[in-house]
Amino acid sequence: MLQITHDAAELIRHAREERGLSDRAILRIDRGSGNHDTTAFRLGFVDEVPDGDQVQESAGVSVCVAGPLAEELDDKFLDVQRTGREAGLVLRAA
Repeated sequence: MLQITHDAAELIRHAREERGLSDRAILRIDRGSGNHDTTAFRLGFVDEVPDGDQVQESAGVSVCVAGPLAEELDDKFLDVQRTGREAGLVLRAA
């Protein structure tokens, strides 16, 4: 199952607060569009977990992974990558 680092949980919580969303908003990871050299994922907040999604909770945040991606991300963890003053979520191999 996808793991969530403490730093990632903090960044998700901050993004949720910046958008004025409730503490119950869940970050959802789904397949996005990408070119042939990359795999793109779409991230967004949802109010309810869609049927078939897997949910992981950590440090007060919930992340759901679209059902078809669950196996692909099973051995990954969601972490933060910092570049200068910017920070973003990244998937890393466990």
